[in-house]
Amino acid sequence: MGIKALLLALAAAPLFTTAVHAATFTRSVTLDLSGANISPDGFGGALITGAPGTVGASFAAFTASAGDTIILNVDFAPGQELLITSGPNVISSGAGSHFESITFSFLSGAVTAQGSTFSSPVTLDNQQGTLTSGSGSASGFLSSSLNGFGVTPDFLQFSGINFTTFITSLNAPTTIDGVYLSGGRAGGFDVVAAAPVPLPAAAWLLLTGLVGLSGAKVAARRRSAAT
Repeated sequence: MGIKALLLALAAAPLFTTAVHAATFTRSVTLDLSGANISPDGFGGALITGAPGTVGASFAAFTASAGDTIILNVDFAPGQELLITSGPNVISSGAGSHFESITFSFLSGAVTAQGSTFSSPVTLDNQQGTLTSGSGSASGFLSSSLNGFGVTPDFLQFSGINFTTFITSLNAPTTIDGVYLSGGRAGGFDVVAAAPVPLPAAAWLLLTGLVGLSGAKVAARRRSAAT
């Protein structure tokens, strides 16, 4: 076969490629913030840190690769909310209400998985205060992160946090089987009791109506007994 015929045959041959299918993994955990360590950062603000054995949880393992997405839903233990207050921020030179970040890192066995990620959107449960960011990034360790830089008014309080995290880089497919609160920096952190959920106005009206009806029935029984 001549060179020209060979080139024509190769051009007509089908191309075989390996398709790369990105996967999405969804995991939900409950973390007990009572094990978190809150300490001064040395610049007038505060750090919050945890460990897999104190503020961590395991879940059904999956194998992650670059290009995959992890949807992580973190609830705090019943009755707990995290309060973040504004204050000095060594990263941001602007004055006002700022916090740097809060990060939850993924585990591969007993080791923090390495890689880079971008999280967006990030949403908060039972949020008080206004978050103007809603995204975050992490490099070095595979993590779901919320970068602050804009809390208005001067605090942010919530009972859970939800991430959609895209894995931007990962050296090799990695088994992921847990997550923990790896750190955060702000003006201050505090674990506070969740505010009671107020009853709707209609519920109060129904409740007071039932109480009044119950009282009327008791009074009627007493009058009947007296006669």
